[in-house]
Amino acid sequence: MIYVLLQTEWQLFILSVIVLGLILFKKWNWAQWIGIFSMSYLILLCKTPIVDSWLEKLENKYPPLEATQLEPSLKYYIVVLGSGGVYDPDIPANSWLDPVLASRFLEGLKWKSQLPNSTLIGMANSLESSITQAEMVTKASLLYKVPPSDTLQIPQPTRTKEEASFLYKRIGGQKIILTTSSFHMPRAKKWFEKEGFNVIPAPTDYRIKKDPKGAQRSWAWNWDRIDYWNILLHEWAGELHFWLLSGS
Repeated sequence: MIYVLLQTEWQLFILSVIVLGLILFKKWNWAQWIGIFSMSYLILLCKTPIVDSWLEKLENKYPPLEATQLEPSLKYYIVVLGSGGVYDPDIPANSWLDPVLASRFLEGLKWKSQLPNSTLIGMANSLESSITQAEMVTKASLLYKVPPSDTLQIPQPTRTKEEASFLYKRIGGQKIILTTSSFHMPRAKKWFEKEGFNVIPAPTDYRIKKDPKGAQRSWAWNWDRIDYWNILLHEWAGELHFWLLSGS
C-alpha cells in the first residue's frame, strides 16, 4: 500500500477517482477544487526542473568505476543486483531482463571481461516469472561465453537488504564490485557495508544525461520527470527504512 502511494501515477489516479466520485454525487465545488489541484500537481511534476538536479545529485554520489581502480590478477565478486525480468523460452536469455536489470547486467559483464579471475553473481528471486532473476542473469552470461564455473546464483532475496544478507551467508565479507543503478547505489552500498562487505561501487543505468553542446535543462514539459519523482520518492523512503532499522 505504501509503495502504491509513493507512485505519482497512482496518486494522480486516486485524485481522478475522487473527482469522478464527487461529480457523481454532485459535489461540484469540491470536484472543481480537487480537479484544479490535480492539474496543478501534474504540471508541477512534469515542468519543474529541480527534480532533474536532485536526481542528478543522487546519481553522481559515486563516480563511474574505472579500470585503473582494479587489479586484474585479483579475485573479485561482481554482484549484479536484481530489478526484474520475465522468462520466455522463445527468446534469447539476455532479452528476459527488464531494461534496468539489463543495464546492470551489461555493467557487470564489462568488468567480468576485464577481470578473468572474477565471479559474476546473479541476485534475487522473481515475483513475476517461473525462474529467478539470479538464474536469468546466469543464463544470459552464458551467451557471452562466461564459464559456468565463474558464475554464482543467490536466488532467495526480494529486496536489497535481503540481497546483502543472503550473499554474506554464501561468501562472507569479501571484496565485491557492486553493480546497480546509479540512483540506487547510495542505499545499496549502505546495506552491503552494514553486512561487512568491502564495496567497490560500479554505478550504471543513469537517467540524467547532459550533452554539454546540447539543449540545457528547462521548464519545458517532460513526462520523464514523473519517473524521476518516483525514483526519488522510492529512494528517500528506502533511506528512511535503512535509518529506522540501523539507527544510522
